[in-house]
This record gives sequence, C-alpha cells and structure tokens, in this order.
Amino acid sequence: DSAIEEEVVHVRYLQGNIEPTTAFVALKPLERGDAQHIAEAIKSALCEDLNMGDTWTDNLTFACFDGAPVNMGHISGVGVRLKEECPHLLVLSCCAHRLELVFKDVLGEVQYFSMVHDMLQQLYKFYHNSPLNWQGLQNAGEALNIHVLKPVRATGTRWLPHLERAVRAVCRDFPALAQHLGHLVEIGDTGT
Repeated sequence: DSAIEEEVVHVRYLQGNIEPTTAFVALKPLERGDAQHIAEAIKSALCEDLNMGDTWTDNLTFACFDGAPVNMGHISGVGVRLKEECPHLLVLSCCAHRLELVFKDVLGEVQYFSMVHDMLQQLYKFYHNSPLNWQGLQNAGEALNIHVLKPVRATGTRWLPHLERAVRAVCRDFPALAQHLGHLVEIGDTGT
C-alpha cells in the first residue's frame, strides 16, 4: 500500500486586525492517522511552518474539525490533545460537515432518493467502464449537437458536491443520454 496519510493545516486570522483571512499553512505527512500524530502535525505546522515557536498556545483560540472521532473524541481526540497545552482553545465541529450529515439523514427519509442515487451510479459505471458505451454517448451527443461529458461518480469523501455534479451532468446531457440508451433498448443491446 503506497497511500500516505497527510494532514492539511489552514489558519484563519484577522489581517491587520480587520479582515478575516484564510491561509494554507502546510501539508504534513503523518506516521499514522491517529489523534496523537494529527495533533503533533498541527503543532508542528504552527510552531515551524508559521514560525510561532512556543507562542502558538497564546495565539491559537479556535480549532475546527470534521466530526470524526479521531478529531472530536472527548477522551483523547485531536481537540482534547491540543487543549491540554492550550486550555483556552475552543474546539468545534465544522458546520459544513455537520450540515452535510443532516442533509444525508434527511435524504434517507425521501422515498425516491436511493433510486435516483442508484441510477446515477449505474450511469457512471455504464459509461466509465465501457469505451464502447462512452463512444455511443458521444455519437448521440454529436448527432444532437451537444458536447457531452462522461457521467460523473455520485459518491466520494465529500459526497454532496459529487452528487450535485452527477445530477447536473445528467440534466445537462439528458437528450444525448436518452437517445443513446433508447437506441440500445431499440436494438435489444444492453451495452457492455
């Protein structure tokens, strides 16, 4: 396995004590993706990459993480570890991550969502895994004077943006998709 765990560190600060500014600090390799190593990577980014040295504990006031237990765990999560050295630190879950989880829960209650999601995934696989099917869709688009793009995956780490892109792609290329799939049904070919 050649995957490397890394932690992205950003800071948000008041530039000139007036304008909120977000800046990339560092991409830190992790020996392991556990709370201890993530906290060490964050401290290293603050001390070394921002040249704060030991003053990081005086300057850091707020930390925001996704809701993963490794970050938000109440016993030994990253937030708890940082608070051990910086007791005044406020640690919160990222609002965008929480909103995405709420949205996912709500969609789970919508009867047709899983059907639409499955259809988007099947379209992605149908055209992604078969050059013949992809060429057929391109030909249908060309006949309709539409520049089609390959259907995109509706899942991923940040699943909501993936889902939105997949829905937009199907809406944009719907005439070509309908023509190509209709042609396959007409000739009795389910594609490869």
